[in-house]
Amino acid sequence: MKIARNTLIVLVLLYLIFNTLTLVSSPLLVRSFAADTLAEHNILMDSNSSVRLNLFNSSLTIKDLSLLQDDQSTYSLDELQLNYSFWRLAKKEVVIKGIHLKGMTLSANVQGDEIIVAGFDLNSFTETTQSDDMVANESEETNTSTDTQTTDTLTTDSSTETSFVDSLIFLAPDILLENINIDLTNEGTLHKITINRLELVQSEYRNQVLVSSMALDAMLDGASLGLNADVTLDADTAQADVAIDIAKFDTATYAYLLPPEINQLDVILDADLKLNISLLGEQINVNSSTINLSLSDLDVTEPMYQASLKSFDLSVPEFTATIVQGQGLVQLDMNNLHAGLTDSEIILSTVEKLSTSALQVSFDMNHDELDYTLTGEKVEVKGLMGSKVSEQLPALSTMEFIELNNLNVTPELVTLENINLGGGLAYVVLDKEYNLETLFNTDLLLEEEITIEETAKEVALEAETETETETETETVSTQPQPEEVELLD
Repeated sequence: MKIARNTLIVLVLLYLIFNTLTLVSSPLLVRSFAADTLAEHNILMDSNSSVRLNLFNSSLTIKDLSLLQDDQSTYSLDELQLNYSFWRLAKKEVVIKGIHLKGMTLSANVQGDEIIVAGFDLNSFTETTQSDDMVANESEETNTSTDTQTTDTLTTDSSTETSFVDSLIFLAPDILLENINIDLTNEGTLHKITINRLELVQSEYRNQVLVSSMALDAMLDGASLGLNADVTLDADTAQADVAIDIAKFDTATYAYLLPPEINQLDVILDADLKLNISLLGEQINVNSSTINLSLSDLDVTEPMYQASLKSFDLSVPEFTATIVQGQGLVQLDMNNLHAGLTDSEIILSTVEKLSTSALQVSFDMNHDELDYTLTGEKVEVKGLMGSKVSEQLPALSTMEFIELNNLNVTPELVTLENINLGGGLAYVVLDKEYNLETLFNTDLLLEEEITIEETAKEVALEAETETETETETETVSTQPQPEEVELLD
């Protein structure tokens, strides 16, 4: 009895000593182990950084972590608190009781194939991984060729390990991230991403099924982004209820990503989406209870045309779709459309307002061609103007309104019950040769199209010539060179 008591006391003392040493030495150990890896990337850890592992209450605490490269901060973390349950591993349960991260700043730079995050060149990690994979593959091939029985044993061990991992249960009831700032420089353009709050609750992985709920409040280049999602995933199916709210998203920040044929695309986007998305094999089903999209201050410029739009509102009160089929209700409201020629005073058309009642829309792509139908009670267009070539001449045509009633559109046929026209005027001005002066010269459009096509062909031809030149150069450089022969008298 006395021996058992003394043994218990010794075990308790050893446990207390080990936990205390871990708590006290963990900051030094982390700093020592991380020093070599950080030094490879010319990164230093600030002396005030603290990382502590507390085995008494099963927690990991990081405070005032800061990484410096060339005296510039590439990463900082105010506080991270992680609480876990070590003893639940005995029941094959990995339990993260809570993660609370507060105050993180991160810089990242993407330039071509180079990706640097917090001062770390990710390509160097990729190269190391690829090298390790090559060594592992060579070793595996050697083992396979020398011993088939060993391979069978390894296969059995691997399947055992896989089944063990699949049998684990991962629980994370509370994950909270606050005040995260990311400075992302992509191809020389800075993007600021702020995560005010990201919360994951009741996350669970059990029997190869993942269940989680997420709430996100973020800012992207000044635009607000809200996301709420309830997700269920397994090996074959996925189910998600998603709500997305976007406000004041300005595309001007991303102008450098536009294709070369578009000179400018500026627009402010607001969106409110509520979707139910389900995935079964290759089948995707989308059901929406709310889709509201708003565009304002649209300005598009390309080599030939220029267009602007004060506002455009798209409302979809209900919609159901798969990859190849869909149907629902759509309502449009558009204000102040202007279309003209680039770098010219010629105006092709303007529309003050376009609005519709709820339009019933359906489509079917099961066949070789798209089959669709669109029906609506009313489409109303107000304040139309067409073809204004200069300030000195009036527009060719103006109309106060056009009203289309009981519209039905299919690929083969367009039907209307009636059309109401109001307040239309046409200004016909002829020159000495009886040409219509108030109609813009349509040959300008044809000439511009020909110019664009010729430019595209020239660019494609130059690229093809460069490719052929490079190929010929490589061929010449790889041809065997004649050996020098010394002639003897």
